[in-house]
Amino acid sequence: MITFLGDVAILNRNVFSEYTPRTPYIFNLEYVVSNGTEKPALNKINICSDFKDFERLFKSNPQAVNIANNHTLDYGIQGFETTLQAMQQKNIATIGGDSVYWLNPKTCILSYTMFNGKTDDISLVDFESEKAKNQIAEARNRGADCVIVLMHWGIENYENSVKSQREIGHMLIDNGADFIVGCHSHCIQPIEMY
Repeated sequence: MITFLGDVAILNRNVFSEYTPRTPYIFNLEYVVSNGTEKPALNKINICSDFKDFERLFKSNPQAVNIANNHTLDYGIQGFETTLQAMQQKNIATIGGDSVYWLNPKTCILSYTMFNGKTDDISLVDFESEKAKNQIAEARNRGADCVIVLMHWGIENYENSVKSQREIGHMLIDNGADFIVGCHSHCIQPIEMY
């Protein structure tokens, strides 16, 4: 069993959580793990926090984090590399970029990002339907019984999915994905059985 959490960004060091995960969990890492000394990206909201905040909040480490999102490069390649190093030091897998995550020998997790319905030019794994189709097929060829796709998509603070989300979700399922797990909207959006 695995638990998927949504977007996690530690914007305030005084925040705490009464939630303690009881199963292995995965979430969208919506910030750079860094002390913020790297040069920030221009003309956007940039988020970073120390790894200690992350550990304090959850009291246990996730099995993996999604890095295919619009904050991964908030502090450039240096901030991205610092984040990867922090995850590696704690044995936390990253999903996104060129990394395909195998939860177990029969379950594969892929990850892509779209930002407000269009491809985001400052992220690491922009959604391309042909690439997604190929990666799903490759996972199936390698023996995956279950393919989960994490999609960083939708409109922030909008409690409904939009047409493009539904179309892409259907296309992913039609091409062999079993589950689509969404993040980015910062609120709960509907579940659809297709």
